[in-house]
Amino acid sequence: MFFSPLRMSQSALLWGCLLIATLSGITNNSALAIPSPDPRLGINVGGLHKLPTAMPFTDLFKISQGWFTSCEFNWQKKQAIDPGCTAQNAFNTQEQDKLDLDRYGYVRSLPEQDDSETYTSVISGFHFDDDFPLGHYVLLYSGMGKIEVLGALNIVSQRAGRIEFDLLSVRMGLKIKISQTKSKNYIRKIHLVAKDKEKTFERQPFNSDYLSRVRPFDAIRFMSWTNPRATNLVEWDEHPMPEFVRYTGVNGVPIEVMIDLANAANAVPWLNMPHRASDDFIREYARLVRRRLTGNKKIIIEFSNEMWNVIFPATLYAVEQATQQWPNAYQHHSDYERRVKLANNWYGKRTVEMCRIWKQVFGNKKDRVTCVIASQSNIAWVGQEALDCPLWKEGPCGSQVDAYAVGPYFGEYIAKLVHRKQVTDWARRLDGISQLFKEIEQGGVLENGPKGGAIQYFIDAHMVVSNKLADEYGLPLFAYEAGQHLIRYDPPHKVTDLTLLNFFMRANKNYRMKSAYQRYLKAWEQQGGKTMMHYYGIGKPSPNDFFGLLATPKQEHSPKYDALLDYMGVLPYNVIYKHHPPLSLKALIKRRQKAQQEAYRKVEPKLPKSDGHSS
Repeated sequence: MFFSPLRMSQSALLWGCLLIATLSGITNNSALAIPSPDPRLGINVGGLHKLPTAMPFTDLFKISQGWFTSCEFNWQKKQAIDPGCTAQNAFNTQEQDKLDLDRYGYVRSLPEQDDSETYTSVISGFHFDDDFPLGHYVLLYSGMGKIEVLGALNIVSQRAGRIEFDLLSVRMGLKIKISQTKSKNYIRKIHLVAKDKEKTFERQPFNSDYLSRVRPFDAIRFMSWTNPRATNLVEWDEHPMPEFVRYTGVNGVPIEVMIDLANAANAVPWLNMPHRASDDFIREYARLVRRRLTGNKKIIIEFSNEMWNVIFPATLYAVEQATQQWPNAYQHHSDYERRVKLANNWYGKRTVEMCRIWKQVFGNKKDRVTCVIASQSNIAWVGQEALDCPLWKEGPCGSQVDAYAVGPYFGEYIAKLVHRKQVTDWARRLDGISQLFKEIEQGGVLENGPKGGAIQYFIDAHMVVSNKLADEYGLPLFAYEAGQHLIRYDPPHKVTDLTLLNFFMRANKNYRMKSAYQRYLKAWEQQGGKTMMHYYGIGKPSPNDFFGLLATPKQEHSPKYDALLDYMGVLPYNVIYKHHPPLSLKALIKRRQKAQQEAYRKVEPKLPKSDGHSS
């Protein structure tokens, strides 16, 4: 199999292909294909809660957890220094609503001891994991006051505007505390960076390891960074800006930062509009993207996220809006069906209105904008309602968009309650992983399971249904999310058994997951699927979340990640350029395959032989 180098501009990519072809003795440069400008395979970013392990930003203060109001307590004498301060509230007096913050989230003033507030200081912390890189760090700031770095660390030097320290451990946490600040020159413009990035972090705002991991992909979907389940953005002057103290707030990561990452990765951005956004907000958003996005890349836009899913706030909002516009619609349907149909009519209408605004802003370059209408992948009437939007007099909506998108995961039936006893038994057996992957790839292992296993079920239950709807409107079929979905957290199927959770965690790290992904990706393409966005890229797994490709940006291999790169025929940047003198293409591929095998062995647990139970 031939691999093309890291995606670049087409001219740069052609040069890279010719260079590698020359080095490896290849004379037919068509063997190293230049990718299409249309995205074939991309990734979603992880949620805001994944930022401490994904670490996409050079400035770590952007992923801090916000200001907590604190007070002074004498821990040796176990008595208050500030009035009302106790051992229970010293680190959080829960007076955040009383904070005096500027437009960017910096604290402009603090109460005095004799004021009515209990707090006299503020603390911002981080949720760093045990494998967070230790070493030399620098805290930079402007303004006057008293600011401290707290944790298991040694202060190397300190002067106004700069604190240099060695971070020894994160077991005690890492906190930034402000106990004094001058109201006319308050402490602001706070940055926390590795010492070797002090002079470059403003010019190079993205973690180089993170960029290396995401650069091979054609597109990045930023849904999770827009925080669609919590955002209340309506008007443009409310949107978060790059100067904000942190990007973990309720309205998510600034739009400018998302576009800058797409530029740095040379990727097509897939952008999700907030569900409450006004027409003016959408218009200004589109104008910003047109100004800031470099090159002639396409842009994929989607209104909110999973508007069919009635557990999401956006769907409830859509139901309210639809009920106001069509109060008498679907009165004889069940409550659930009525809500879903109402939400999807309003969603279809709003998608078309959003699309019209974006196309108008892009004018003679409107073909760069791909408007997506998305729905559930395996229930035809839900997608049909969004595409037809029969309640809206300007419908149907499917004829006024550019693509139909679904979330066609595989393996979701395996953890259903009906199969729970048998799958739990697998988790306790030494050959349980083999049984699981046999079910995924071939089927016939689960009693009453679907014929052909998880990959065939993905075709039958997802692709056939979705393709039929897409074809009805002549639309390409996209996947807004995709990948394995062994875990369940929907009642009554929610998985809480630690043995089973550990089993699914092991399965995601097992080398056989690569083969399952290869079958899955091949099936997607053979069934006519176009742009696929894996959910998600980088972030440490948790009991309810095994979706990520890599746990941290330092990780170079995983079965899922390697399967996606092999599917695209891509060698990562570090594989191509870190060897001096350059290796032949054949040698590069062989070295990468060896590194994969070593990486898989490191994460494969050794099961106890005494009782056949997993750890």
